[in-house]
Amino acid sequence: MNGDNILESPRTIPVLDCLHFDHVGTAGRVHDEEGILYYLATAGRTRPWLNPAKQGIVKVDGTRAAVGSLEAIVDVEVQPFYTISVADAWISVEIIGYVVRPTGFVISRGRLIGPTSFVLQASLDGQHWVDIIHWRRHHGVDLSHIDGSMFVSVNTADAFWSHFRLRQTCPNELYGNSVYYNRYGNGYIPKRGMPDQPVLAFAVSALELYGDLKAA
Repeated sequence: MNGDNILESPRTIPVLDCLHFDHVGTAGRVHDEEGILYYLATAGRTRPWLNPAKQGIVKVDGTRAAVGSLEAIVDVEVQPFYTISVADAWISVEIIGYVVRPTGFVISRGRLIGPTSFVLQASLDGQHWVDIIHWRRHHGVDLSHIDGSMFVSVNTADAFWSHFRLRQTCPNELYGNSVYYNRYGNGYIPKRGMPDQPVLAFAVSALELYGDLKAA
């Protein structure tokens, strides 16, 4: 991270200039102290970390949780979390009072289930969304393993956004491929001996953003 600005409180953040945050380390890393959400949640790394949704720094919304809490999306550790099993399940994060020009993000599976395909979207008002990147598991990073995480680079030119949304676009990787599916939203066929499973549930956690941060 470049810049010498120090946050004075988790709700009053004197970002006078645009601050830049780079991803450092492995391709995907949980509990990353170099990201934007961690920086905000710790008042510029001057306080112990507390989930930023609990502090009112960000607002999370999305498809109703079946296991765990939607706040898992901004946790620093992979959480046992997934939504109810519905088509187009989604989770959004609104950064209160600030905007981000993203250059990349880290995301982790929800411990119990791994996504196979999703789209990252961005918005300034939470109503009109722009697709930033479509991710599929065969792009080279596998989230099917417990505690799996990955870093994904994005390019949004000069655009800044305050809302980010992850929307699932394909049935998940469930308990080690416990199901076959024919078409998204059109049912599924459990493997022999496997019970019915929530194959449309969206399971992601520990989102972290990188790029440029400034006051809205």
